[in-house]
Amino acid sequence: MNNVKRANKSEIEKIFVELCHVEKENRDKGIDILYDYITKNRKCLNEHKITYICKGLFYYYWLCYSMEEQKKCSLKICRLIHKFNSKNNKKKKNVFLFVQCFLQVMSNKYDNLDIHRLNKYLFLFRVFQAEILMFFHINAWNNLYLKKYNKIFLQYFDDTSELYYNYIDTFIKEFLGNEYFLKSKKQEQRNYNTKQFLLLIDPFFKIICMTDQKYVMDLINKKVFLLIKKMKHIKKKLLKKKIMKYIHKCKVKYGLKILKNFYDVINSSSSKKNKKEKGKDNKGKEKEKKVPIFLENFQTAFHTTDESNTMTTPSQLKENGNIKNIDEQKEIHLLNHTNVLNNDNKLLKNEDMLTNNDKVNFSNDVQLNNECVKDDEIQNKKKKKKRRSPFWIY
Repeated sequence: MNNVKRANKSEIEKIFVELCHVEKENRDKGIDILYDYITKNRKCLNEHKITYICKGLFYYYWLCYSMEEQKKCSLKICRLIHKFNSKNNKKKKNVFLFVQCFLQVMSNKYDNLDIHRLNKYLFLFRVFQAEILMFFHINAWNNLYLKKYNKIFLQYFDDTSELYYNYIDTFIKEFLGNEYFLKSKKQEQRNYNTKQFLLLIDPFFKIICMTDQKYVMDLINKKVFLLIKKMKHIKKKLLKKKIMKYIHKCKVKYGLKILKNFYDVINSSSSKKNKKEKGKDNKGKEKEKKVPIFLENFQTAFHTTDESNTMTTPSQLKENGNIKNIDEQKEIHLLNHTNVLNNDNKLLKNEDMLTNNDKVNFSNDVQLNNECVKDDEIQNKKKKKKRRSPFWIY
């Protein structure tokens, strides 16, 4: 047993040396050997060994200088999460050990970094964040895995560290980025519900209730809460319950103020939506009820229930064989029209067709028309006189 332990130890040490080598080729060999080692020795791994691996990965990334090399190496480091993942192990013990050791090493080493390497490691941390979200997606956002991750994250969270400040700044961006990536691969259906999402963002509520740093609370409000408000598929009722839960718990004044404002924003947005929906329903009902006034009058005046008043159409008359000539058709229409007028005498009495003033105006118009006709006749006679043929024709 001791010989086996020594063999394993020496193998990890060899991997560590290769990862920290100055030559790029040796480092690439080291990362490939590490992938094989993890797949073969999943059952033998423990916290000590994984911590040793994470330290080697830290220095492996330290020696990456070009942007392209940093991108490739950061993906190789962070995708080890999926290598630690074994299908048979439902608890995912090695995965969460790797997450724990990675956060521990990164938070300890980050404070000692020089200015030129800060952004490099912030980028690595962001890629690590994205791969964790992808791990949750693959495992259908299991509640047990989310709770384990939240516990580890809060254990190593430091409100004075830029590393975690950057984590808050980019969390929702990476979450939405992963959704966009999955949509591009035609996996359009979301495999998480509102409860799972609220469990994922639970640490941010806890940080607001425990930190004294105002800039951290402002960042959570701006980069997390306000972006959640824009997510239409999240159920607002469950979100309001979550906020109310932490409003009762929170003892930090500034944090309590942010939570109350967040609740008011969500409440106002949900009430506006309800008003719009009600308004649309009412408009639809009004459109169904509304009928133009002249149509109503027309129906009451002419479309009576008596069969004698209903006017038969030419097509109906043709079908019955009643029409022989156009004159007969005209006579039938006139008879029908007189019947309608007789039945509607009451309406015609109430409404005078022409007033006395209208009659006077009408007579004046007739006189003017007669004068205009006379003027036209005189002008036409003058034109005829002018159009006489030349004398040589005679």
